[in-house]
Amino acid sequence: MNVALVARCGGDYGWGHWIRCLNLAAAARAMRRGWSVAALYDGPDRAVGIAEGYLKSLEGIAVRPLGEMGCPLSFDAVLIDRLEHSAADLLFWKSRCERLAVFDDMGEVASGADLVIRPQLLPDGGRPLTEGRLLYGPRYFPVAPGWIRLREQYRLDPADRLVVCLGGGTTNRRGYELTAEALAACRDVEQDKITFVLGYELHEGELPARIRSALGAVEILPSVDLPALMRTARLAVVAGGFVKYDLAVAGVPAVILSGPEHQAILARAFAQAGAGVYAGSIDDLAPQQLATAILQTWSDDQRLVDVSHSAKTLSDGCGSERVLAAL
Repeated sequence: MNVALVARCGGDYGWGHWIRCLNLAAAARAMRRGWSVAALYDGPDRAVGIAEGYLKSLEGIAVRPLGEMGCPLSFDAVLIDRLEHSAADLLFWKSRCERLAVFDDMGEVASGADLVIRPQLLPDGGRPLTEGRLLYGPRYFPVAPGWIRLREQYRLDPADRLVVCLGGGTTNRRGYELTAEALAACRDVEQDKITFVLGYELHEGELPARIRSALGAVEILPSVDLPALMRTARLAVVAGGFVKYDLAVAGVPAVILSGPEHQAILARAFAQAGAGVYAGSIDDLAPQQLATAILQTWSDDQRLVDVSHSAKTLSDGCGSERVLAAL
């Protein structure tokens, strides 16, 4: 079977869509079905380096920029992963494959695809389909194998760290500064138990100095094996993107901040399921408000247990296999 995974990545969209496609590519390779997999990216060429580091080996996976496909113009199946879909884009890919699938995180695609995957909780489930098959819910959210391993290893007791990971895009700078200011007011959280994961773009700028100015000598990392780091996390502070579903598979409790409005919609639905604590928008929150949300969660053992349990019930981590089987 000849499959193309097409992602829009970089910029304001972040890298979550690309990583999700890479999770699927890795799962397809691990399933040993003899598939030919092309991972096509619409975004900066950093996507190649991310793929090489993330997958360790690109054997069996063709990674190409979308404008220079370097692979067949027709496929047995195409899966598109981007925040928004246009009718013209769906029509273009529909003409080049036998089966078209789309990740529809916001629930806005009603037609134009054979398979519509809505892997995030939505307030109303999204628009009804007029054609195609719907896969709905976090059990269809692809995650990396490290999160599945962590599901078996993670224990709230004796986890004792607070990990802040809002994503490496420059749009999250304000979120990191806000969180540092909030944690400065959280005297119950010891500074030597706090880790900030910034990503390389933000780590190379002035942000680390700003964080240390507010908090002192906390641990600040450019990049890390996140599942391994979260093994000791009592609580994570994350942005409203895809990482909340990674954490949910493992059962790591999270306080969630949102950036763009679409993140707020998805984060609220996630929190309403009891799988996390939604603190609010980065643009609207005051440091003391975020400090209160963090402290109320950090210091309440039963609340942490309840959030961890609710999160783990959302997904068993087998989303990649379910999506590939549906293709």
